[in-house]
Amino acid sequence: TPSNMDWGEGKFGFAGLFNGSSSNIDIGAVIPNTDTDCSISAWINIDSGFTSGNRTILGAATSSGGTEGSFRLQLTYVSANTYQITIARTVATSGTNFYYSSSWTSSSINTGQWYNIVATYNSTGRVAKTYLDGTAVDSVALTTSASVTSVTNNLIGGQRTNTAKWLGKIDQVRIFDKVLTATQVNTLSKEVYCQPTA
Repeated sequence: TPSNMDWGEGKFGFAGLFNGSSSNIDIGAVIPNTDTDCSISAWINIDSGFTSGNRTILGAATSSGGTEGSFRLQLTYVSANTYQITIARTVATSGTNFYYSSSWTSSSINTGQWYNIVATYNSTGRVAKTYLDGTAVDSVALTTSASVTSVTNNLIGGQRTNTAKWLGKIDQVRIFDKVLTATQVNTLSKEVYCQPTA
């Protein structure tokens, strides 16, 4: 369910235009809040106003502090044209169940350009991997934990109600109930638009 969304030219056809303050798309409970494998792929395009903090590609549909969705995928601003792709995973409905890392690699990402972001989570060892345009960036064990209450619904472009909303465009979001291989990730990064025929 979209909220305060606009639509415009995307990587392929149309994309969601997110205003950084109130735009998001509630996609329901598509990722279990259990310790299971999953992967997320999306094409993203950053607005020039993203110059600090975090912006969310996929996050929790809730308005309450102390709550988290099943999966959080964000970009963190480091410096001009430099960002980190970060992941967090909730593995149960409550208790010490929220896992993340503070160690991520910085990547060169320019505003106004399309990039394919992929994040995978392997429940064996709680290993999170990130990819940028088909190239591996990080492989990190999520070992830092916190106690949260989990919510089932996920938002494209938002984390909670008005926290770290995406500023820019998002297109072609895909969610998988498995860990994508490096070959599969590379294939996603090379997809092309097929012009419809009459």
